[in-house]
Amino acid sequence: MPKEYDLGTRIQALTLHSEGYPRKTIIEKTGYTSGGLSYLITTAKRRGYKPGDGAILREYVDNEAGRGRKPILRDAHRRIIVEILTTDEASLKLSTQQLADKFNETNEEDLHISRKIVASLLDEEGFQKVNGVWQSKTKSLINKDE
Repeated sequence: MPKEYDLGTRIQALTLHSEGYPRKTIIEKTGYTSGGLSYLITTAKRRGYKPGDGAILREYVDNEAGRGRKPILRDAHRRIIVEILTTDEASLKLSTQQLADKFNETNEEDLHISRKIVASLLDEEGFQKVNGVWQSKTKSLINKDE
């Protein structure tokens, strides 16, 4: 797995490149490998970077969306999401994005979750969406047998 460099190092490497430093010097100063530096420059150019032409924008060096470790949800976080879902009839019709947004608005910790995390959690907790409404998998199975 390739080494992940922090934001400051990526900005430093791209700044040095933009100022015309040789790749060998950039590699020595930042610790990048030759391939890693090439990847950084290629990715930045794809995002609009032009060497020697203006400031280094964060969008040139930010990680791609979806990268990184999946957040660890404690039981308390799981309970909050289920409580948001089961608050009332209207909540049962919320999308996973809307549930994630409500969690992120009310969460006082520095934890941000995505709709995919919510979908995975609800599946693990035994929920599924049927005709646009969230239902407990166990309750829907019981209702079918009756």
